[in-house]
Amino acid sequence: MPWVNRAVVRSAGITLVVALVSGCEPALQADPGNASQVALGKSVYATYCAACHGANLQGQGDWQGRKPDGKLPA
Repeated sequence: MPWVNRAVVRSAGITLVVALVSGCEPALQADPGNASQVALGKSVYATYCAACHGANLQGQGDWQGRKPDGKLPA
């Protein structure tokens, strides 16, 4: 997925993680310059996301084609 801006994906992930962990409103904005937010986002991604989406956000091959069960790959 060469078109994916990894900084944007990380920022969005950090925002979601911070909102979920803190119970804050979803309007909370992540700060990619905040080392503690970035560390938390990396930790959550590694624990819950990397198994499917890859350690480097690469996703799975042929991600646009449906699997036999009808679901799209990560």
